[in-house]
Amino acid sequence: FFPIKDRTLFTETQMDSMFGAVYIAFIIIGQLSITSIIPVTISIRDMYYRHEAAGMLSSRSVMFGLLAAEIPFLAVISLAFPVIFVSLIGLPNDDIVEDFWRGFGVYLFFGLNTAIYSYIGQMFCFLVPGQGTAIVLANIFIGLNNAYSGFIASPALLTKNFFFAVQYYFVPGHYVYQGMVTSLFDADYSRNVTILEESLYFDQLGCDADTSDPCTVFVNDYFQAFFDGMWSYSTNDKDLGILVLWSVCIRIIASVALKYLKFSGK
Repeated sequence: FFPIKDRTLFTETQMDSMFGAVYIAFIIIGQLSITSIIPVTISIRDMYYRHEAAGMLSSRSVMFGLLAAEIPFLAVISLAFPVIFVSLIGLPNDDIVEDFWRGFGVYLFFGLNTAIYSYIGQMFCFLVPGQGTAIVLANIFIGLNNAYSGFIASPALLTKNFFFAVQYYFVPGHYVYQGMVTSLFDADYSRNVTILEESLYFDQLGCDADTSDPCTVFVNDYFQAFFDGMWSYSTNDKDLGILVLWSVCIRIIASVALKYLKFSGK
């Protein structure tokens, strides 16, 4: 029932813009999530210290309350980008069931990204004494995701150097971005991209400069050229599993920190 446009032909500029829009969307929403959760969590943490000292509240109750309050919010807010973006650009149009799962995949990856940023902001608040230190750690986390997600620097470039490769395979942003763009563009043989002669990928995609006809390739082919042939829709289950593992580990560390680390509250 969404106004999905049945686009069948894109320019390179449009493709690059869509790749960039996906990247900017999950990074910005992640930044907003982590920076907005820190002041609230510091207040909750200090309130917990007072009530825990009086024997009125346990760390388990606080963690459960945070989780129960967040899940409905995350489920709703995570719809914002997938619904709007998919409505504007459409899906590969394989069939209705396949397109549903692709769209649902975009929703899951975007939702897990928002959750991880929120959870890690809470974890920093429980691990360090003050809000300022938590914000510094949050900025480091944001910077790592910005740099190593696979858009600013290509996956092939990031994996050439061991130091860069470790961070590329570690940061959750890599798996979020990979999952979202593969769901939207990989294995898409129903739509095409027009390739200009001055394109970086003109020869790589097998285009012929001697013909007068414009060079068109499948969206899948352009996607693979842009991301160095290293990302595939078939690995989305693995990527989801890694992000779920990230979420669980962050919650465990946050729970342990809240229970055993005590800083002076107001």
